[in-house]
Amino acid sequence: MLYGFNSSSSGNTNLSKKSDSIMNKKSQNKILYVEGSGEGTTAEIRLNDIPIGHLSSGGDAEMKHIQVELNIVTGKNTLSVYPSSNKGKTIVRLVRYTEGDWVDGEGGETLLVIRTEHDDSPIHEDIELSKKRPDWCWLDADIVTDRKSHKEAIAFAKSFYNDLKVVKNVNKIVTAFDPIFEDMSAIDPEITLSIRTKELKEGLLKNSKKEIWQFDDIDTLSYTAIPVANGRLYDLRREDGSPLIRTSQNSKWDRITYRNIIGRKNGVWQFYR
Repeated sequence: MLYGFNSSSSGNTNLSKKSDSIMNKKSQNKILYVEGSGEGTTAEIRLNDIPIGHLSSGGDAEMKHIQVELNIVTGKNTLSVYPSSNKGKTIVRLVRYTEGDWVDGEGGETLLVIRTEHDDSPIHEDIELSKKRPDWCWLDADIVTDRKSHKEAIAFAKSFYNDLKVVKNVNKIVTAFDPIFEDMSAIDPEITLSIRTKELKEGLLKNSKKEIWQFDDIDTLSYTAIPVANGRLYDLRREDGSPLIRTSQNSKWDRITYRNIIGRKNGVWQFYR
């Protein structure tokens, strides 16, 4: 999300100048988004081999405005488009907006564009970004492409899902999101890991009392753990392509969805994206 900043007059000239200076600095911040649309075909979009969204086939894009700062690394970055058929076309772009700008799918500074038309071959385009980025937690996760790791990933997913379903081991549930929150706090240090953890716990306890808190029997679900992030993470997906870790409602608008990309470090499985 991009934030706007409003100024106001003040009798304290020094304070006003300081405020203006802060605002001018913020107005120069640049935020990266991936935007796109599909026509006649769906497509999965990945950044550095991490799924960030899907394009619909009707011209509307589920991931039309996806902020991707958490996926960008210093140096080479790879944007990928995986069309589902050869009967349509897509357009996807990596774009840089100035903080406070209106994100409209048309403005900003276009850094990279990928187009597909009547071709279901995956397309990968690289771009060098020199700005220093934090060392994201997922970059230090283990390589987990072996069979044993795959079994561990499935076991973790099942255990977490069942704990979430009955709101059991709440502290364990919440700390499973630490890698995500650590990365988010690297961008916005004012919202610390403890603050984010507290908010998640409060939200979890609140949501679990709602009628919407309905889960399937995971033993009846068909789901997969697909290696992503060049073998460091697994993407947990149901047979219909939706995230595994969610309430049971079929409509994505009617359900509560949690994160679905997991990894392992020092023997501990957690969510990384």
